Amino acid sequence: MKLRSLSAPLAIFVSLGIMSIPSGAASAPNAYAQMKAVFADANAKQTFRYTLTATMTGRHLVNVTDATHLGGRQAITLTEAGKSNTVIVELIAGNAYVKGDAAILVAYMGFPKSEATRLANKWLEFPPSNPNFTVISTGITIASTLDQVTMNKSVKSYPAVKLKGQLVDVLKGPSVPSGGNPSTAETLYFTTAGKPLPVEATETYQGTTATVTFSHWNETVVLATPKTVLEQK
Repeated sequence: MKLRSLSAPLAIFVSLGIMSIPSGAASAPNAYAQMKAVFADANAKQTFRYTLTATMTGRHLVNVTDATHLGGRQAITLTEAGKSNTVIVELIAGNAYVKGDAAILVAYMGFPKSEATRLANKWLEFPPSNPNFTVISTGITIASTLDQVTMNKSVKSYPAVKLKGQLVDVLKGPSVPSGGNPSTAETLYFTTAGKPLPVEATETYQGTTATVTFSHWNETVVLATPKTVLEQK
């Protein structure tokens, strides 16, 4: 899962990959079909939650997203030097909303310090016409989330493994570029019984490691448009 960032210094979080695929591994002829089936079943759900954790050079990031087909809500916490800062991102009725403290508006969202101080802890509205709308809203809906973990036709199948006591199948391959993010290497773990669903994706890139877990299938997600907002044109 690629993390959104409007700031070049955090571009590392925008393009997370995974450990390299072992050379000489056999390719299952139906691996691509397996992946498509997994994501088709996930897309058939009404809601799900994904939790992304990433650690990089003294920074630890946690992104908890409740996704629906039309919108969703993210709670993103960035911890550095023992201090945590949080930003909330919501996509409701086609508009994106952001609310965070000044530190994370600078460090994660890429706001200038002067603007971050003025806009801290206020709901900011980003309509589709705003040039930053796409990068802010990517990875909040079910479709845009699954787009970011979709691999191309060179995906390969690997032997099933046990993950946290559960037997899961394994797919590895290059991701399809989406949301302005380049192709990366990726590993996907998914359930083997019944209709397959994604369980976890593990990613690494230039020393940064990220783990994405999927859960809370079809649970109710309540979204309410903030009453007082500052529109960002």
